[in-house]
Amino acid sequence: MPGATTQTSGSSFASFLLGNAFSGATETIRYLQQIYPYYAMYVQDDWRVNRKLTVNYGVRYEFTQPPRSGGDQYSDFDPKKPNPAVNNYPGALVFAGEGTGREGKSSLIASYYCAIASRASMAYSPDDRTVLRAAAGRSFGRWCFKGRVPTRW
Repeated sequence: MPGATTQTSGSSFASFLLGNAFSGATETIRYLQQIYPYYAMYVQDDWRVNRKLTVNYGVRYEFTQPPRSGGDQYSDFDPKKPNPAVNNYPGALVFAGEGTGREGKSSLIASYYCAIASRASMAYSPDDRTVLRAAAGRSFGRWCFKGRVPTRW
C-alpha cells in the first residue's frame, strides 16, 4: 500500500511512482441510487405560407423535480447557514434527510418549473431543385411568473 514503509522493500509510495506497484484497492461506494424526475411536452405546427415557403414553429415546456438519492446521501454547502463549529459564522454543510443535523427533506435543490424553449424554422424553395433552410431555437429558457423562481440551486 502506498505510504507504508517496510524493512525489506523501502517506500511503497516510491515503488508506485516508479511504476512497480503490484496491487491496489478502493473502498468507495460505486453505486449510488439517484432519481431525476423529469417531464416535458412539445407542440409544433407547420404553416405553408405559399408553395415556396413553409414555416415551422413550436414550443417545449420542461418540468424538473428535485433529484433524490437512496438513503438521503446528498450534501451541499450553504454560505448563509450558521456553522456551530466556528461560533455560528455563516457557511456550513447541509445534509438531506430526516434526523439530527439534517434539513428534513429528501433533496437540497428546488423544483424548476420555468423551462420554456421556443423553436422556429423555415424552408424556402426558389425553384424545384433548391431548398434553403433556416432554424433558430432555444434549448433551455428561463422564464417565470413572479415568485416562482427557486431560491436555492
